[in-house]
Amino acid sequence: MSAPATGAPPFRLRSVALSGYGPTIVSALGHGAVLPVLALRARDLGADVPTAALVVALLGVGQLLTSLPAGALVARIGERRSLALAGAVDALAMLAASVVGSVWALAGAVLVSGATWTVFMLARQGYMIDVVPAGSRARALSTLGGTHRVGLFVGPLVGSLVIATSGLEAVFWLAAAMSAAAGALALLLPGPPSLARAA
Repeated sequence: MSAPATGAPPFRLRSVALSGYGPTIVSALGHGAVLPVLALRARDLGADVPTAALVVALLGVGQLLTSLPAGALVARIGERRSLALAGAVDALAMLAASVVGSVWALAGAVLVSGATWTVFMLARQGYMIDVVPAGSRARALSTLGGTHRVGLFVGPLVGSLVIATSGLEAVFWLAAAMSAAAGALALLLPGPPSLARAA
């Protein structure tokens, strides 16, 4: 770890625990709840097994196709606005997934959700780069990845309880609520300092 500037206190990860990791855990919890049931939702809409598998795969396709546009968006409007936008759009996509009546409409919602997750994670990484000193960034970013996995691990457990009490579609409502909450949390929490980035 690089030495802190003279007179400055040493950096601690807990100083960015809520603002840096909170939105990620919340959003990943919703995604984790939905992932195990996407294929079931597609099957309920009449998809055969290969088509249901394709619907699930579109989450990753959406992430891949939008990586470059997502980076440009985050650079243009900033991390906090990107997080809020991604949360709102993903919430709408999850609500759509819960009510659509065709497999291909579900596929479209899943594709959009994958795109929003790319925006969300790029914005989170940009935020950590801004607020964490260079000597602590590797640890901070690896912890960010860990919080994502925590959310994906806990999500199916919470989702199973929701399904047991309210049905399969309700897990998409949970995901929508988590996405909206993550975007709102990113807006409410302190943003990065207004420092110009190096080119």
